Amino acid sequence: MNEKILTLDDATRSKYGKELYDFRNVITHPLKWEDVELLLTESTFSMTDDLKNEVEEFWKKELEKRPTAFDAPKLRFEGVELDNGTLFVYVSDKIKYSQHNVLRNKKGLPLMAYPTPTTIDNLQETIDGYLLFGERDTGISDQSGGAVVGAGFHEFKQKKGITFYPGGIFDTALTEAHEETEYMDIFGTAVKVAIKETEYVKPVKHPIEKRGIRAITFVRGSNTDVTLGFYFPLTVVSDQVDLNRNNKEFKRMLKIKNSESNLELMLETGSLRGTESVEGVINSNIVLADHPIGVLEAYRNMRGKGLIKVSYQH
Repeated sequence: MNEKILTLDDATRSKYGKELYDFRNVITHPLKWEDVELLLTESTFSMTDDLKNEVEEFWKKELEKRPTAFDAPKLRFEGVELDNGTLFVYVSDKIKYSQHNVLRNKKGLPLMAYPTPTTIDNLQETIDGYLLFGERDTGISDQSGGAVVGAGFHEFKQKKGITFYPGGIFDTALTEAHEETEYMDIFGTAVKVAIKETEYVKPVKHPIEKRGIRAITFVRGSNTDVTLGFYFPLTVVSDQVDLNRNNKEFKRMLKIKNSESNLELMLETGSLRGTESVEGVINSNIVLADHPIGVLEAYRNMRGKGLIKVSYQH
């Protein structure tokens, strides 16, 4: 790789999160769909024989429990660079989910010994100024705590026998938002939006403002995967949004008021405790994963610089 490409070793440690690193000098302003391109490159992933055997043993046990389980291939993050306004993300294709599931719990390995899959995290915001989080259901999810609603692995796509590879990462972000979030129509109901009354009398066909989606940060967290964080403006109010009924990862949605005090509290404590939601102040200690903390930090920094503007008033 050329010297302009930043690799895992070049990420900067954040003062927030458990083991949170980002590439803050790469994404300095919100990026549009056409500003981000994924490129395939050679893999730098290296795993010892002992670790290979451990992964194989893990997957053997998984197949005993779930004979139809599929060890899905993932795309490994290899590097990133910003060149003439375009963010180039370099990925390789020699890793699988089983490797990540085992090795993410191994502390102190060399960076090249982690699969480091590429993921996405969406910071969805309603037009009355609420950010969407979910509390994970540990009976279903292999992780606990809180996360943004709309997150997952970046997958390459297949359609009519054609593989779109390595695929568009904005499309993945959009897919995850639809899979995890359900948007409800309100008919003939006066809903307060900012400081004026707006009537919703037609179905909401496009609740996500697709062209308003922006990539705002790259983050490496304690699970040793790298996420591209997105700001996701919606065209619905908080009363119109909930968890997708088919999604079992979260046991409830938490709609957090997008205020400076809430942003500061989430970043400083790494938790949703004490934040103001549509249901009142959250009293339980719902710990946030590193990735959403990194996305929140980037969002607050860009909003503070006027690079992300909001139309509501709190």
